[in-house]
Amino acid sequence: MVIKWKRLLYAVVLAITAPSSSLRASDYEAIAEICRASRETCLLYFIGLTNGLMVTSWFAEDNNLPSPFCIPYEVNANALANVVIQYIDSHPENWHMGTANMGYRALYAAYPCR
Repeated sequence: MVIKWKRLLYAVVLAITAPSSSLRASDYEAIAEICRASRETCLLYFIGLTNGLMVTSWFAEDNNLPSPFCIPYEVNANALANVVIQYIDSHPENWHMGTANMGYRALYAAYPCR
């Protein structure tokens, strides 16, 4: 059972850190336009993204593997989404990486494990 979880974790990490062909700079620009039009829709998108990224951390913890980031339990999904939005907005030169990759980098930068 542990081997299956490790394989799943590896697949999730690979999928998140590999350059995304589905969301590139032009796609992020479209998402940014949606964010300017509707803050609620924007937050829903990034809440979904951050929830997905948090799964990586949980699988690591459950399988005694190093976690890519350590998010305090009291931090809610709305706050995480705001961290990701601010990070992406601050790094337009990296939009070619895709939003999932940048979301991973945002959480890694904001919540490093000590």
